[in-house]
Amino acid sequence: MTRVVWAVLGAALLGSGCDAVPLPQGGEADSHQPPEAVIDNSSTGGDACPHTTDQFSFSLSGAGHLLACGAETGKVSFPAVVTAADSTTLELSTCPKGKKCGDTLQLLVVAQDLSVPLFVGAFVRVDAAVFNTGEGCAEQLMVQNLPTFNGLVNPVSSAPVLWLAGAEGTLATSSDDLFHVDDVEGCGQSLPGYGDDALAFTFAGSEVPRPLTLPMGASYVTQVTYPGAAAADALLVRNLRSFHAPGAPPGDAREFAYWITHVTPELP
Repeated sequence: MTRVVWAVLGAALLGSGCDAVPLPQGGEADSHQPPEAVIDNSSTGGDACPHTTDQFSFSLSGAGHLLACGAETGKVSFPAVVTAADSTTLELSTCPKGKKCGDTLQLLVVAQDLSVPLFVGAFVRVDAAVFNTGEGCAEQLMVQNLPTFNGLVNPVSSAPVLWLAGAEGTLATSSDDLFHVDDVEGCGQSLPGYGDDALAFTFAGSEVPRPLTLPMGASYVTQVTYPGAAAADALLVRNLRSFHAPGAPPGDAREFAYWITHVTPELP
């Protein structure tokens, strides 16, 4: 399927110290930041600043089409109801319960240590894109909560919630997104010839007054109060991969990947 077809479908659906990274590693917490940075090195041999090659990927299938790297490219945005879910897969209906309309789609998400957090019955908006770059295939995914859908109130929560986001091969976001990601100077060289970058995450409504900066392989929980929300939400953020290969300048988007999930156990 071409990018144009997906656009039409969307319209119809409606190793060392890391001194440069300002994260606390234990002890007394900074008053503006969560108390502890969790660096998961289980897949990298336990180095303080590991070199990782972890990836983020998704596929969106339904209505006779497959949006994924190696299949169809394009961009789609649509409201849906989560009708089934497990740790990697969501079944999405583009029509509210009790209505006879729309399609059933399946969203499969795969990444290191990622568990899909969505609740069955939630109304969500899905924004997904797959496109080719000079370095290869890039993917972007964001799933946000919707307070209402076709006049019905979300039975899970009416609060603004970023349920899930992730990207492979790109850091691009739009001006109205709930977060933005930039590449910044990292830990130096984890492997000979490779330049390490870190990823800096900025969230709308975040308690952290400066970007949350994560080295490769790091995970971190941050508190975010979205505009209009009554209480803060916890987000788990993971830098899967951020480096530029030999001969490539800093900012080579082919070597970036991350994911973000909602981790607050109870919703208002």
